[in-house]
Amino acid sequence: MRNFAGLKGIMKGIFIIAAAMVVVAGSASFAYRMAKPDYVLFRQAETLREQGDYNRAIGHYESLLKDGFKNTVVLDRLADCYDAIGVPNRAVEYYERYLVHVRSTPWTQMKLAGLYAKAGRFAPAVDAYRMALKSQPGNRIARINLARSLSADGRFEDAAREYQQVLGEQR
Repeated sequence: MRNFAGLKGIMKGIFIIAAAMVVVAGSASFAYRMAKPDYVLFRQAETLREQGDYNRAIGHYESLLKDGFKNTVVLDRLADCYDAIGVPNRAVEYYERYLVHVRSTPWTQMKLAGLYAKAGRFAPAVDAYRMALKSQPGNRIARINLARSLSADGRFEDAAREYQQVLGEQR
């Protein structure tokens, strides 16, 4: 019976320690959130964006920028939100600001080119697709989109050459 009483005391002690750890962790999280209200607003914006509530997410993200929030992801997210609601010129504006802070990759160039094309800015779209193709010359999607942008820009002979190159690469 004595061993059972000792075990009961140990279990009670473990429970008290675990409860104290939960309280400390919760308090630390609460204190962090109170000290960093921008973090809370950012998480709310992320949740709204993930739920497809782009207009409300935009309000949160822009409020963060106005308050000096230092996270370049906000610029990328604003570009995505404006693109999703059909305001491509604002999407381009924010994505260009984002690209000032990150290294250019074929992916970032493709995204920028796509935003330019949606905004009807085909000459810069052509330049961005060509930039992406410098490092990925076999990227058929980039080449087809380049040809489409060239066509939309009225450069039909250049577009035809790009389409022919895609067809030649597929053989």
